[in-house]
Amino acid sequence: MEYWQDDDRVLLVNNFDDPGDPYYCDEWGEFHEQSPLVLDDEGDMIHGWLHDSWNAYPTYAFIDHNMTIYSKERIDNMEEANFIISEMLFNMDQDNFDLDEDGILNPDDNCIDDYNPDQEDMDADGIGDVCDDCYNNVGDVNDDLIIDILDIVVSINIILSGSSDDYTECEIANSDYNLDGITNVLDIIQMVNHILGNM
Repeated sequence: MEYWQDDDRVLLVNNFDDPGDPYYCDEWGEFHEQSPLVLDDEGDMIHGWLHDSWNAYPTYAFIDHNMTIYSKERIDNMEEANFIISEMLFNMDQDNFDLDEDGILNPDDNCIDDYNPDQEDMDADGIGDVCDDCYNNVGDVNDDLIIDILDIVVSINIILSGSSDDYTECEIANSDYNLDGITNVLDIIQMVNHILGNM
């Protein structure tokens, strides 16, 4: 585990009561078979997760930056441990990273790859407007934020085509104005009434 000793993001906690001078395998097994121990931040002994009764072979508890147990495994070689730690650091960086530099960390950003500090989400679907391919706004079939004759034309073409292969899921969903699961003449009538201000 020496690989991580100079990394401020990784804290190595030894479960022996003489850190830095581990027991031999037999001594470790004999001692911890009776009282498996882990040192906490205060130096007190607590009943540990790092004990494995199988041949007194050491196991390791990997605790992530959220103080949750990420993994507890019997490690046969340090490459396995290094892989787990690398994976944890990657996840930590993802949680604490602002990929698009808009001031919103990735877990809270509704458009991780696109700069949108205002986080506008017109249709409240959890996807920000700047990266949303579908505004989920019934009647606005072409997603131009206006319900007009162009939307009616596309809706009629959807009905006449008889196939959804030529249109996106967003276009089909938004053409279903009355939300009955079918795009038909009833949706066209309601869209016309919407445009004429009769709704």
